Amino acid sequence: MRAPLSEITAYMEEILDTAHGFYAKNWCLATSGNFSARLSTGEILITASGKDKNRLSIRDFIAVDAEGKPTQERETLRPSAETLLHCRIYQVVPQAKAVFHSHSVYSTVLSQAYLKDGYLELSQYEMLKALEGILTHEVTVRIPILPNSQDMHQLAQEVEELLRNHKDLKAFLIANHGLYSWAGSLSTCRRQIEALEFLLECKYRGEIFDK
Repeated sequence: MRAPLSEITAYMEEILDTAHGFYAKNWCLATSGNFSARLSTGEILITASGKDKNRLSIRDFIAVDAEGKPTQERETLRPSAETLLHCRIYQVVPQAKAVFHSHSVYSTVLSQAYLKDGYLELSQYEMLKALEGILTHEVTVRIPILPNSQDMHQLAQEVEELLRNHKDLKAFLIANHGLYSWAGSLSTCRRQIEALEFLLECKYRGEIFDK
């Protein structure tokens, strides 16, 4: 069964607005970053591989099943190389309706700098209240960092294990790669990426001033 066209169109339009906005903020330059939404049928609507986010259009989406296999053949399109990561997030976090991946300078640099620790921490920032479920700035949020890999099956397995062991996660970083976040709606997912990118920039700039 296919999802209603109105649902698909609405998700596409919201993702396009998000992708173009992230490009304008230098968070998804060139072909970096990817965006997905879970449809009411269980299919995953995801941006296709190799598409410039500044020029992304409704022709640049593909639907896949829970294992990342296209549910309709599109000769000129293939799913993002990181589709399996999206699939594992949806599998482990049933309330997730959207998964967004940004690729900013700050997420890239900090993810490498803190890789040896396996995480970075964000504490006492007012902006932390933009994350789903957080009601006070008096909190410390730990963002796990996974080593990068070209083996998506291996990386997807690591993502699955991470999420099963940390049920309250809102996001993770991949070293030298960028930020992933997910939420129960597309708008909340966008808000979380915006907040986290702001916080990562604060983290970076704060460390420079501390030296």
